[in-house]
Amino acid sequence: MALTYKLQFKRELEEKKEFKELIEKNNNKYFIISELYSSTDGYFNSNFEGKELEYEFGDSSSISFRVIDKEADQIAFRKSLLDTVHKITNEIYPEEDYYFDFNGDIIHEMRENGIVKRNSKSGFYVEIE
Repeated sequence: MALTYKLQFKRELEEKKEFKELIEKNNNKYFIISELYSSTDGYFNSNFEGKELEYEFGDSSSISFRVIDKEADQIAFRKSLLDTVHKITNEIYPEEDYYFDFNGDIIHEMRENGIVKRNSKSGFYVEIE
């Protein structure tokens, strides 16, 4: 089974030139960044702070990060992934609400109404910040 992290946006986005460049220049050994995928029936179900969240967005976009080195140093991997996620969410799509999750099981971080929240029940951030 593939290990996949995902950025789910609440609305459909236009693929920006800066995002395409990020994909093209991605030379990390830990994960592959997908293109921006759009759906007309966006659905999201995951856990945040011990509560199950379920959303139907309609038109929405997402980006996947497929893990390619499952044996990698976990701290270096998570730091690289988080740096990439924050480049996308803070520099390329800074106004967009999002959910950053793992395999649809747990939301590590989300931005709703412009406010970023981290899941205190997630071990993702241990030793990387």
